[in-house]
Order: sequence, then C-alpha cells, then structure tokens
Amino acid sequence: MLFPWVIIGIGLARPTPISSFVIEVQMDRIEQIGGEHLLDLSGIRVRKYNRTLSVINGTYSIVRDLDESLAFTVTVARSALGNNQFNEYPMKIPRKDGCRIFLEDYTEYQHVWANTTNLPQVDKEAPPALCALPKGDYWVKDFAPDASWVPPVVPEGFWRMTWHMYSVVTDELEGQVRLFIHVKKDII
Repeated sequence: MLFPWVIIGIGLARPTPISSFVIEVQMDRIEQIGGEHLLDLSGIRVRKYNRTLSVINGTYSIVRDLDESLAFTVTVARSALGNNQFNEYPMKIPRKDGCRIFLEDYTEYQHVWANTTNLPQVDKEAPPALCALPKGDYWVKDFAPDASWVPPVVPEGFWRMTWHMYSVVTDELEGQVRLFIHVKKDII
C-alpha cells in the first residue's frame, strides 16, 4: 500500500506548462527508514533515464498484507536552499487505514502507474475483491509520470515527502519511506 503512495507522490521530469512557466520535478533519491517487517524497498533505485529524466526502477517486496491494521499518512517538507535544512510544509495527506486507502485513493490513481508495474489493477465499479495491498514481490520499470500534479503555488526548492506507516492497534510508528525531489520553475 505504501509504494502506490510513493508513485502517486512522484511527478517526474516531464515539464508541465502552467500559464507562463513550466514546472519541472526531478527525483533525487528514495529511502526506507524502518518498517522492514512490512516492506523491503532495498531493490528500488532512482536512476537517470536520459540527460533530463529520472525514473524509478527495481523490485520490492511487501512482506505482509497492507490492510486495515495499518494506517498511512504523508507529510511534506521543503529546503529552500537545497541544504537539507527542511521546514515542514502545511500540505499533507491525512491518516487513513490501509483498507480505505486501497478502496478510495488507490483506485483513483492507479492509472498513473498502470503500464510500469505489476501492482494489481482494481475495477472501481466492481464490488471490492481486495481490501488490502497483498503481500508479494512487485516490480517497477522506468516509472516517470508527468509533473501536472504539482500546483502552481508550490515554491521551488528541494522537497522531502515522507510516508509514515502506523499500527492502528498501538498507534506506534512502524516505518517511513522518504522521497527527495527538486521542484524547478522555468519561464517560457
């Protein structure tokens, strides 16, 4: 369940024109902090596809079903100078259990990664056959969505998106995944 949020959160280097400027998002790296009992992202890498585009490649494992026993949230921080001194930003995705995310948000955004990964595709109209992202081994190949998801009011800088995984029972932090990206705006 976490990796789809990673994919949702990424808008890579395909420039997107917004009025008189172009927003460009370049991915830097991805890190997993704890949570190895839930998923293993050690095989996922950010690599340069060409001179201007970074992509996600690799394999990862979901060790156990990411279901309603876990809750997920996303927070965002910005380093204006790019020196890793991050300030928390008011943008965030509120905490939801894994089942709600899978049935609501996952189905809404699954088209973003449809042809670049073997994550399950869920029919929005059919009754839910799954209420969790099932455990197993998954792959992602040359994933690079466009930057159209970035609102024009988002300032330039070095950004850190952190996906937090919590136990619903104990409310303890189980692990985090961090994605670091550069947001640039060019006048056209």
